[in-house]
Amino acid sequence: MPTLSNSALSAGAFQDETPLSRTQVEQLIDNRIIEDEVKASVIRKRGLDFKLTPALREQLIKRGAGTQIIQALEEQDEIAAFAAYSKEKDPVLRLKIGQELKRNYPRNPRVAAIASEMGELELELFEASYRKFDANPNAANLKTVLELGTEQLNKNNDRMTELHVRTRLASATGKGMIGNFYTDLENSRKYASQALALLENTASVSSQDIDKFNSLRADNLGMVYQFMGLYLLRQQSPDADQAIGFLNRAAEFKVGSSAVDPNTFWLRAMARDMKLQKSGEEYRNLTKNQRVGRQAQSLCATFNELVNQLIEDYASVIKRSCKVRLSPP
Repeated sequence: MPTLSNSALSAGAFQDETPLSRTQVEQLIDNRIIEDEVKASVIRKRGLDFKLTPALREQLIKRGAGTQIIQALEEQDEIAAFAAYSKEKDPVLRLKIGQELKRNYPRNPRVAAIASEMGELELELFEASYRKFDANPNAANLKTVLELGTEQLNKNNDRMTELHVRTRLASATGKGMIGNFYTDLENSRKYASQALALLENTASVSSQDIDKFNSLRADNLGMVYQFMGLYLLRQQSPDADQAIGFLNRAAEFKVGSSAVDPNTFWLRAMARDMKLQKSGEEYRNLTKNQRVGRQAQSLCATFNELVNQLIEDYASVIKRSCKVRLSPP
């Protein structure tokens, strides 16, 4: 380890640009001949290759570091911390460093810009967690999405951020309900209802956000309709008619994935089967005389219509579930 002798300081310390190690700083402090002003200048010129923790700061003060030396060390430590933030590419580590900068250097003018960027990083990490969940839907990945999404909603009131996060939460919990690894129906319904209200409200969207809004709406509204239909079928007292209303909208929303998702038609078939069973029960409860009257005719017409609709839905499920591959000649 190179040492800092008196002659080295006087002859070449200012020409050497390599950062000072902790040992070299301690040697500098121990030198009783050189003035603190010169020592501080060397520290500012060379910089540091170590982090000045609160504990180390106290140790150096006890070793004899004066105010000028400590101030120079703190300045260089701050410069190094901001440089590390600028160089870091990993969003997780960058966010961690940014949080430390906000906590340790609140008066630094660069903190405001970093705080703004951290909001973008947090949203980026949330989106990365959703992509991971979407590629591998399971309870553990969903838990991460919910945790990061809740943090986002607690921190940011920006309308487009809220729309983005609530839509992702609605999608993730909906897929969890369909996959049977998430069971909180009311929480899922809450996310879907909130997303639906935002996606259907085009009046309050600013001109600068309209393209982003339209993209989110196209990608997600149909699936939110599907999830709303699912929850109506899974609630304690299923509502087949309302469910069919939402599922019809999901099937008719051609710009998104809901119109080609077999689950849309499977759920609608379930709702229509509920109505079919109810019509059959009503018919069985008719008296012999009623079974030849108008009420029976109406029930039979409803029954036939539902059977035809069920056939169409089952055909749609099969069509959208199968991938036909043609072998080369």
